[in-house]
Amino acid sequence: TKYTLVFVVVLIALMVAGLFLRDKAYHHGDTEHMKWLTTVFKDQHEAMYAIAFTVACFTSVGVCLWIVYTGYGIAVLPLTLIMTSSSDLVDREQLEADQESLIQRSRSIKSKYALTGRNLSQSDRIELERIRERERLVKRRAQRLDSQYDNYLAKLALLVAPFAKLIGVAVFLFSLLLWVSWLLGGIDKLKNSSCGLPCGFIIDKPTVFNPVDELLLASSKVFPLDYIFLVAIVLFIFIASLFAIVSIGVRVLWVLLYKLSRRASSPQGLMLSATYLTLIIFALTVQVPTITPQYATFGTQKFIPKGATEAVFCSNGNGNSPEESCVRSQLSLLVLEMEARSQFFGPFFFIANCLFLLTAVVASLVTVCRKKDETYSMTSYDQLSMEEDI
Repeated sequence: TKYTLVFVVVLIALMVAGLFLRDKAYHHGDTEHMKWLTTVFKDQHEAMYAIAFTVACFTSVGVCLWIVYTGYGIAVLPLTLIMTSSSDLVDREQLEADQESLIQRSRSIKSKYALTGRNLSQSDRIELERIRERERLVKRRAQRLDSQYDNYLAKLALLVAPFAKLIGVAVFLFSLLLWVSWLLGGIDKLKNSSCGLPCGFIIDKPTVFNPVDELLLASSKVFPLDYIFLVAIVLFIFIASLFAIVSIGVRVLWVLLYKLSRRASSPQGLMLSATYLTLIIFALTVQVPTITPQYATFGTQKFIPKGATEAVFCSNGNGNSPEESCVRSQLSLLVLEMEARSQFFGPFFFIANCLFLLTAVVASLVTVCRKKDETYSMTSYDQLSMEEDI
C-alpha cells in the first residue's frame, strides 16, 4: 500500500510540474520550415503536455535501460544462437560416450585380476575409485538434463536445438535490418532537421530510404501483413531485452542486485525485471517514429496538394490544413509533445538512440572476441562436481 501511495504522489507531482514546465512559445515553430508545429499544437489542451511530460519522465528511465539491455540483447542474442551448437544434444551424446568409455575401462582393469585372483594394486584401486566417481557424476548430470526437459516447452526447445544456427542467422539478419533502419533514421534526422538538437532533430518529412519503414508501407496494402511485421519487431525487442536481463542480471549502474536463473530467482528480482521490461516498452514508443517515420506518423495517407494532380504522402511539413485532411497518429503526437515542447527530452532521446546503436556494436565485437568452446569434455568433471555441490 505504501508503495502504491508513493507512486500516486510521484505521478501527481510530475503532472503538476508538467503544467508549469511546458514551453508556451513553441520556439521551434519560429523557423519557416517548422511553422507546422504551431498548427499541430494550437488546438491541444494544456493538460496534454502534463500527461506527455509524465510519460516522458518514465520513458527517460526506460531509455537508459533501453541503451544497456536492448542494445546488448539485439546484438548478442542472434550471435549466441549462431555460435552455440546444440549443446544439450552434444551433452547427451557425450555423456553416453563417456559412460560407455568408463564402463570399458573399469572392465579392463578388473579383467586383469579376474583370472589370477590377485588383489588390486594400489594404482588400479585408485583408478577404479576415480572411475566410479566419474560414473556417479555422469549419471547425475544425465538426470539433471532429463529433469530440465520435463515440460512441453522445454521439449520443443530441444527439438528446435539442431536448427539453432539457422534460426540464429535469420534472427541476426532481422536484427541487422532493425539496426540499419535506426541508423538511417538517425542520419535522416541529423541531416534534414530544421530545428537541430534543441528539438531532438525533428524533421518535416523522411527523405532517407528506411528499409523497415518501406516494408511496413508496402505490406500495409495486404492486411494484416504490416501488423504481423510490427508485432514481430515488438516481440523481438521484448525477447532480446529479456535475454539481456537474464544474461547481465538486474543492475543499477554497475551494482548487481539480482541474478535470474531457472528455479532460483528471487521474487524481488522477478518483480524488478518485470518493471525494467515495462520501462523498456515505454522507451520503444519514442523509438518507433525513428525506425518507421512515415508509417508511425501518417501511415499510407496521401493528399493532392493545391495545383498538383498527383497524390503525395502526408508529412509534417504539409497535410495539416483541414482541406488536406491528413490525420496524425496518436503515438506520433505524443512523441512530438515530448520532444518539441521540451528542450531536454528531444536531445536526450536522440543522443540515447546513438548510444543504443553504439552499445549494439560494442556488444557484438566483445561477444565475438570472447567466444568460448562450451562443448562437454572429460576435463570438465571438476566443474560438474562443483555444480553438483551447489
